[in-house]
Amino acid sequence: MKRRTMPVEVRQLVIERDKATCQVCGKVGTVTQRGGKPAVVEYTSELGRKYDGKDSISFEFHHKTPIFLDGDNDPDNIELRCRHCNRQERFTDMMRNYLRKLDANAGLKVT
Repeated sequence: MKRRTMPVEVRQLVIERDKATCQVCGKVGTVTQRGGKPAVVEYTSELGRKYDGKDSISFEFHHKTPIFLDGDNDPDNIELRCRHCNRQERFTDMMRNYLRKLDANAGLKVT
């Protein structure tokens, strides 16, 4: 399935609704523009200087129901997360699915 681009209006709505805050850990980001689209970043330097594209990490838009499972770009299906929280859950989900496959082959059940 081809990934659909998230409309700029949806990005802006999610950023405003979630108050530029990670919905998992509560980290607050800074609203900016990247590639002409609204974005939220966290600064990686202690200097607090203005965003220059080199010292920040973008927050990510998390699809509660993934696109590959017929999720969509509706704002109700999307939440803002810092990169750490979003990728931690993605890794956890990948490991859980991998263990389920192993257990299915061995006749075990993973919760």
